[in-house]
Amino acid sequence: MDAYLKAALVLAVIAFVVLRARRKADDVETSDWVEGELEQLSQQDQVDRYVTPSTPTSKVKLTDLQSVALNSAGLGYVLYAESKFQRRPHELETYSFRTIDSLVKRGFLESNGTDGYVITQAGREGLRSHSGF
Repeated sequence: MDAYLKAALVLAVIAFVVLRARRKADDVETSDWVEGELEQLSQQDQVDRYVTPSTPTSKVKLTDLQSVALNSAGLGYVLYAESKFQRRPHELETYSFRTIDSLVKRGFLESNGTDGYVITQAGREGLRSHSGF
């Protein structure tokens, strides 16, 4: 037999064995749950159904620029307020004082101790509500 034909037959057998092993492995379901953890989750879910949410479920109104700023903060970026007279380097997430100030007044952003601002839990919930979730 030709060497290419032998190599093709060997590869076909190997592929068949690998695919069969994968199929058998998929049939066995493994669980990452620790024993009792699933019951705790179902109990917590039942409790959460009866607890009223801390924030109203009405949709939060944000401008496009505020929404972009909150999305950036939600991704972990530190936001900086920018003035016309003092520009920051281009790699920083900068927004107008007015945009940052309105988000701080609503409790969506808080100062990080330096010149920057980070998102709060209320900001995450507001962003989720604005997005319709």
